[in-house]
Amino acid sequence: MKDGTAKIKAEQKATGHQDMNYRYYALNESEDEVKRVLQNSFSLPSFKIKDYALTPNNELPETQIMLDLEVPKYASKGGKRLFISPNPINQLTYVPRELENRLLPIENRYAFSDVDVVTIEIPEGYEVESIPENNLMIENDFGKYAITFEQKGNQLIYTRTMERKLFLFPKERYNDYREFLKVVSKADRMKVVLVSNQP
Repeated sequence: MKDGTAKIKAEQKATGHQDMNYRYYALNESEDEVKRVLQNSFSLPSFKIKDYALTPNNELPETQIMLDLEVPKYASKGGKRLFISPNPINQLTYVPRELENRLLPIENRYAFSDVDVVTIEIPEGYEVESIPENNLMIENDFGKYAITFEQKGNQLIYTRTMERKLFLFPKERYNDYREFLKVVSKADRMKVVLVSNQP
């Protein structure tokens, strides 16, 4: 990672509407088409899929996704520091625009739950200087969002849980919903800072 390139191993468990999508790809599409879908799904400017597996659960409505990626320019460097995104594959990027006079209720017809686990190998000669707010957890009428970090030796393990509930609320709740998505989007874009411990 010293040159900014990273090898990322990630696991994701998808349920609900997300499970339906991944299950369909796993059972019906070619390997090239699945790779194309995955390539367009992640919050990365460029990357190479070295290996992947989509494994639908035959007993539960969930699909396990395993990814082995090579990501150039994953880390940005500033002096003795490396700045990295702990959530490179599943960032919430869309937040609806602010509205002064919304006319319609707000509705979500597709519930889902994602659990992402990303293991970051800390390069030799570096240590963690700072991480985003650890053990962040938000739960409300719209869903649940939680992130945790755990360091084990030279590995930093990031876990993200995102649940979106079914709901139908009056238009007056629009700003509350938008604020929830803003908090999630901001947390998804936070950076971990590694610093060189070499003299």
